[in-house]
Amino acid sequence: MLQGNRDEVNVKSLFRLTRALLPGMIDRGHRVIVNVASIASCFAGGGGAAYTSSKHAVLGFTRQLSYDYGRKGIRANAICPGMIETTVTEQVVADPESKLVKALASVPAGRLGHARDIANVSLFLAGPGAAFIHGATIMVDGGLTIK
Repeated sequence: MLQGNRDEVNVKSLFRLTRALLPGMIDRGHRVIVNVASIASCFAGGGGAAYTSSKHAVLGFTRQLSYDYGRKGIRANAICPGMIETTVTEQVVADPESKLVKALASVPAGRLGHARDIANVSLFLAGPGAAFIHGATIMVDGGLTIK
C-alpha cells in the first residue's frame, strides 16, 4: 500500500531544506551535503513502494546536486544505512523468530549497526579526507548488500 507522507518526509523536506540553505552554501564555497537514504534506495523489497521510491529519490537528488553544484564548491553525498539499532529494532530482535533476526544472520558484520556507525561516516564525508568524493552512495550496512 502506498503511503503519501513518505514523500513529504523523505523527499519534499530534503528539497525544501536544500533550497533554503544552498544559496548561502554557494556564497561561502566548499560546503558539504550529506543526505541519509537507505539500503532500500538501491533495490526493491526493502520497505514497500512508497518508502523505496522516496529513498531512490534521495539518491537521485544527491547525485544531481553534486553534478549541478560541484563546480561551485558544493559536495553532495549520501549514506545508505542498513539495519540500525533503534528502539523499534530492539523490540523486534527480542523475538528470535522475527524476520529481522533471520536477516541479521546473513549480515557479514553479524550485528545491527549503531547510530555512531552512521555518524562516523557522516563526519568523514563532511571532512577534508573526502574532498574528492562527489555524488557517492556509501553503504553503511555491515555488508548486507554485498551478496
